[in-house]
Amino acid sequence: MDVLLVYILLLARHVFLAGSLLTKPATRTSRIVEDPWRDSWNTSFPYLSLLEAATHPTHPWKPCAKSEQFFNNGRNICIEGRRVPDFYLLGAMKSGTTSLYHDLKFAGVHKAPVRKYRKEFHFFDRELDPFTPKELMPKKFLRFMENCSGLDAPNARRSVLADFTPGNLRLVPRPHEYVPRLNIAYDWDEDISMPWRLRYIYGDERASKIQFAILLREPLSQMQSAWYMFRAIGAPNYFAAPSFREALKPTIDGLESTPKQLTGWLWWSFYGRQIEYWTSQFPASQFLVIPMKHYTHGDKDAVCWELSKRLGFAIHCDSRGLPPSHIRNITHDPVNEDAGQDLRDKFDRLMAEEKKRLVRVLTKGHREGMSLSGFHGEVGNEEAVREWLDAGW
Repeated sequence: MDVLLVYILLLARHVFLAGSLLTKPATRTSRIVEDPWRDSWNTSFPYLSLLEAATHPTHPWKPCAKSEQFFNNGRNICIEGRRVPDFYLLGAMKSGTTSLYHDLKFAGVHKAPVRKYRKEFHFFDRELDPFTPKELMPKKFLRFMENCSGLDAPNARRSVLADFTPGNLRLVPRPHEYVPRLNIAYDWDEDISMPWRLRYIYGDERASKIQFAILLREPLSQMQSAWYMFRAIGAPNYFAAPSFREALKPTIDGLESTPKQLTGWLWWSFYGRQIEYWTSQFPASQFLVIPMKHYTHGDKDAVCWELSKRLGFAIHCDSRGLPPSHIRNITHDPVNEDAGQDLRDKFDRLMAEEKKRLVRVLTKGHREGMSLSGFHGEVGNEEAVREWLDAGW
């Protein structure tokens, strides 16, 4: 009876969405239609992921049946009777994180908090006031979480609860040698540290069970994609410029000024500094770094297997040639044409030291147990890591 009810609800949802799409005027920008029903059902019907995977064959990875799933073995994390995320996809924004979210979701991974219909939690940059006393942080965090319901028992089946907020990677202290340019939000305060807050909420033992993944995209391409997305939703400041090139000029000028100026837009792609700070608070062995193109245009199934192994969570990773999910498609020129070769060259020159820093951080992290998806070079070889990064991001 439950199965029949689920099929009826799925059919009703598709009819509803089809009607909304037919009545909505066509636009240049293709956007995903958020569906609050689907996310809330995941906890109501344990077999929904299997049904949705069957009715959405375009998603490359499939969930395992409950009988195929591994046992918990201490991987499901509960605090004071509340189930909390054990996997954080930290970012970077506009680097394939939404596609990976959908692929993992249809493979059986649940997002946190389950009651919110949007994929991103945004606890540490929106829900949590930066001036909250540390003693109150766990209570504020746990009020979003569901009851554990025995999921932490040794004989319980493994399940994954994930935070897919792609802005979390940047929630670290900003560089002291830079000053903020334009309107910078509170998460640019020098003392903010999501890694520290996360460890305080979990405690050292539970924090050691968390797994992190980071998708990296070539910085100027990431900035271009972000600019078009924010312009489409009417964001102010540099996103209101008449073109990507015109928006980029003052950002580059800021890098050449004394003292150097840094926009929030550019800070998103200072990956080396961000990963360096995260790995100062958590062991490098808890991190998987994935160049975006390795996932989107390379061996995505290898990414799936790496995640499955790290999470201790069984997934059918054989995509049989199906591509990753593609959620949003905003038309624009190739980044070098859009920016102009002069600004492209100047950007590369000004960001050269940041790229070197990123390569050093990844090389050091790899020596300490960090996984670099698709990397087969010698451990500790910076040149091999640089070539891997150039080919994949």
